[in-house]
Amino acid sequence: MIYIFIIICVFLISFGQLSIKYGANLIQYENMIGFNSETISKLLLNHFVIFGILMGLIAAALWVYILTQVSLTKAYPFMTLPLVIVMLLSALIFKEKISYFQWFGSILIFFGVYLISIYKP
Repeated sequence: MIYIFIIICVFLISFGQLSIKYGANLIQYENMIGFNSETISKLLLNHFVIFGILMGLIAAALWVYILTQVSLTKAYPFMTLPLVIVMLLSALIFKEKISYFQWFGSILIFFGVYLISIYKP
């Protein structure tokens, strides 16, 4: 059951990041010079950014519960999975390019998490 919570946490983090990226893309930066109070206020009032931040907060609360149930050395490697999920979904949603090195690294991440998850001391 705890692995279900870990997977939920992974997806909350992943979709939260994608939501923040989507919201940030909606903001018009052409007339802005740098990262100023106008940019910050537009970010903080953007529904997608707010939703992404809320997803991150929910994931953090769930993570605290997860750590009361399983060791950090067992749970933490799963936190590498959002790297892969966000990369893949960014390619689909935002049309970002993925290099061969990123594909190879993603395969290594999945393989490493799999090995850690099946190991029984």
